[in-house]
Amino acid sequence: MKMRLSLFCGFLLLAVPTAAQKVDGLWDATVTVNNTPIPFRMEFSGGGRSLKAWFFNGDEKIVSTSGKAAGGSIVARFDQYNSRLEAVLKNSALEGRYLRDGKVYPFRAIRFKAPPAPTGTVPVIAGSWVIPTGSKTGEKAWRLVVRQSGARDFGAGL
Repeated sequence: MKMRLSLFCGFLLLAVPTAAQKVDGLWDATVTVNNTPIPFRMEFSGGGRSLKAWFFNGDEKIVSTSGKAAGGSIVARFDQYNSRLEAVLKNSALEGRYLRDGKVYPFRAIRFKAPPAPTGTVPVIAGSWVIPTGSKTGEKAWRLVVRQSGARDFGAGL
């Protein structure tokens, strides 16, 4: 009897972490395009059929139009981009794919960890920067706009 009870309790302990894992919070994510990982931040809240996901475009929050979470899997739709994110939570990371306009891109995310505070002077990089290019498409330069708040910076390449 003790053996059966021990086995049953052990089984329950193994099953509980999977059911209790949540994706709420901020994540450091990448989508791989042409073998190049593109980093960005994502955030999730809620669960079940009320899962919400969003990523950031500078200060703008791009919120999912629908989402669901069940059994360690998530699906978040971004109808405004004709796209969806499908991922599974395993080993504390989200792994899956981002689908947009019929194309599939590998997706991976780990929970955000705030970097340590800088110990020295933080260089000021805020402003509008021109980056010369020699692209085959005829572009002569890209413009990079950077906004900065202390050690945090936010940028957009145009």
